[in-house]
Amino acid sequence: MALLNARDVYGRRQEAINIWVVPSVAITASTPEDMGPFFDPGNDKMYRWPNYYKTPEGIKQI
Repeated sequence: MALLNARDVYGRRQEAINIWVVPSVAITASTPEDMGPFFDPGNDKMYRWPNYYKTPEGIKQI
């Protein structure tokens, strides 16, 4: 049933090329205790900043 529902939601908009379905017991979420270093931004990793990349010609939405 999950596979059919996912197909109806995502497949009709042509956003999916495949669909994965897993049991809910296989899904793991982070906890509020993970908020520290786990989610801290990488300010020391300058190569991740977008201002170091050139936008290709023809791209107008960035």
